[in-house]
Amino acid sequence: MNSLFDFNKKSAMVAMAIVGICWGFASLFIKLTPWSSFQIVAVRSSMAAICLSLYILLIEKKKLVFNKTVLFVGFFVCFKYIFYVSANKLTTAANVVALHQTNIIYILIATCIMNKTKPRGKDILIIIATMVGISLFFFGKFTFSGMIGNLLAAGAGICTAVLFFMSSKFSAFEENLTSIISGNILAAIISFIMSSGSSFEITPVAIGSILFLGLIQQSFAFITYTKAVRIISPFACGILVSIEPVLSPIVCFLFLGEAPGKFAVLGTIVVIGSILIWSLSDVKNTKKDNL
Repeated sequence: MNSLFDFNKKSAMVAMAIVGICWGFASLFIKLTPWSSFQIVAVRSSMAAICLSLYILLIEKKKLVFNKTVLFVGFFVCFKYIFYVSANKLTTAANVVALHQTNIIYILIATCIMNKTKPRGKDILIIIATMVGISLFFFGKFTFSGMIGNLLAAGAGICTAVLFFMSSKFSAFEENLTSIISGNILAAIISFIMSSGSSFEITPVAIGSILFLGLIQQSFAFITYTKAVRIISPFACGILVSIEPVLSPIVCFLFLGEAPGKFAVLGTIVVIGSILIWSLSDVKNTKKDNL
C-alpha cells in the first residue's frame, strides 16, 4: 500500500488530476446525502480522522505531532469543513466552489502583509477582479438561505487560505496531516453535539454517499494531495485540481438538475478566469527570471 503514494513527477501529476475529480464530486454527494450538514460533517470527519491517523501510524510508521501551529491550523480546518458542507446544503455547487476558490486571493494578501511587501500591479488587479466576481454571487434571485450559503462558502475559502498558507510553516509531512486530523476531530465533536437528538436516515444512497465523502474525497484525496504537492510545484497542483470548479456544477446539473443563476455563472467566469490568467502570468514571469 505504501507504493500507492510513492510518486514520481509524472504519476504525481496524474494523482493531482484524480484529486481534482474526487473534490469535484464532493458537492454532489453532500447534496445526495439525506442528512443535515452537522450529521454529514460528524460522520465524514470521524471517518477521515480514523483513516488518516491509521495511515500515519501504520503505513508511514510516524507519530502524530501536536503543537501550537498544528492546533491553530486544525481550528480553521474544522470550520472549513463545517462551512463547506453547510454551504452546499444552502446554495448551488457553482457558487460554493467558485467562492471557495478565492482562497488564493486571501493567501496573496496574507503573503504581502506577512512579508511586508507591496502587491504588484497585477496582484491589485486580480484582487479587484475577484472581489467584483464575488459580488456578482449576491445579485440575481435573492433567497435568505442562498445568501447564508454564499457567505459560508466565502468563509470556507478564508479557512482554506489559512490552511494552505500555514502549511508552509510545517517542517514535516506528519505535522501537515496531523493538523487535518485535529481539525476533523474538532469538527466531528462539534457536529455530533449540534446534531444530537437527530435521527440518521439510513438508505443505500446515504451510506454510499457518506462512504465516498469520508473514505475517498476526504481521506484518499488528501493523502494523495499532501504527497504529490511535495513533488510537483504548487502552480501545477493548482492547475490540475482546477477541474474541481468546472466539474462540480456540471455533475450537480446532470444528476440533480441544479442550474446556477446567470449572475452566478458570470461571477464564476470572472473569479476562475481571473485567477487562472494571474497564475499563468505569474509562472511565465518566474520562468523568465530563472533564465
